[in-house]
Amino acid sequence: MPRRSLRSPAYGHKQNCVLNVGQFSVQIMRLCGSIFDAKQQWNIKKLKKRRIVLALRQVGEKPRDGAMRSITCILKAEAASEVITAIQKYVAPGSVIHTDDGKAFSALKDLGYSHKTVRHSVEYSTDDGVNNNQAESLFGRLRRGEYGTYHGMRPQYLAHYAAEFAWRDDNRKKTLKTKFTEMLRCVMHSDISLAFRGYSQGHRLSFEYLG
Repeated sequence: MPRRSLRSPAYGHKQNCVLNVGQFSVQIMRLCGSIFDAKQQWNIKKLKKRRIVLALRQVGEKPRDGAMRSITCILKAEAASEVITAIQKYVAPGSVIHTDDGKAFSALKDLGYSHKTVRHSVEYSTDDGVNNNQAESLFGRLRRGEYGTYHGMRPQYLAHYAAEFAWRDDNRKKTLKTKFTEMLRCVMHSDISLAFRGYSQGHRLSFEYLG
């Protein structure tokens, strides 16, 4: 099993932390084969590469603060067993969690969280402000990166792509100099990356970072 510390610097802000008690915007995004026709062989192969990105975004106390910190998790299935496990790992009990009405989130109310939902087939935000727009905004940027910049994200590197966009968004209010300095410091204090060592020589990851 590879050491989890050997990830990219942008990924490092996720590790060894539990998000403080607060209000969270949570959503699931499907990558690779989210809509398919099982009768077509190429879609069956594509479905095997399907992954779920779970975004956990802590929302600021003031209305215009937006999201203050983000964590992304890569899951193999949109199942309660995987989704709930990831949320419990990173979000402190007692937090307020906003999600859509997906079944994977239904057990949160029994696990020490204040769970509020919005039904997207009816509205994007309830009259009392329940929404998961902050998680959706992160996915919007990640999706544009997938289509417009990277033109695809392989499963074994998906955790790095998601973490990069989470880092970008969390540091959006900092100056370019500050971001460069902090990133350089992270690079210089990181071990050799299993993900990117020898990448230009054709070496690729043989495993995925999940959870």
